[in-house]
Amino acid sequence: QEVAPAAFGRSFWIGLLVVGLVCSGMYFYRLGDWPWDVDEVASLEEMGLLDGTIHRRILHQNSIVVRLPRLVPIWYSVQKGLLHWLPTNEWGSRFLSAVCGVCAAMALYVWGWRWRGPRFAAALALLAGGCLLMVWLTQQNRFYTMALLWLVLAEAAIWSRAKHWGWLVMAVIFALLAIFT
Repeated sequence: QEVAPAAFGRSFWIGLLVVGLVCSGMYFYRLGDWPWDVDEVASLEEMGLLDGTIHRRILHQNSIVVRLPRLVPIWYSVQKGLLHWLPTNEWGSRFLSAVCGVCAAMALYVWGWRWRGPRFAAALALLAGGCLLMVWLTQQNRFYTMALLWLVLAEAAIWSRAKHWGWLVMAVIFALLAIFT
């Protein structure tokens, strides 16, 4: 038996706000309190925001770490642009990941609400957004949560019940954004 999509009433908006606030609390909590990990520093060097002379001496020019900016152009473009406005420190470099994580959890909530209703949406947001792996990934200067956000949006477009061709176009665009992130 197919479940009719739930209407976007007051309880939807309250639930979406709660998901956004709870995930923001988890993902931004002590975001800049610990030093960068090795791959976070490498990301900043790849963007040209830190001096990477030590790592360049160690890494061969054909290494995946040296070529990574060309392989994930969307993340690096957005992150580099954002870090011109934010401080290039632990908090500033992890801000985009945390925002993408919050947006992904909220998108899952919206998708779950439309697909199966309020209980399913709440369970999906709780499981995905509250997962310790998700919390850990959102607090890194890496591209993982942005790719997840595009993937969630692509999946939502693919599974949309609407028969309009625009959903197919959106699915393709979001899938390409995920691939190039």
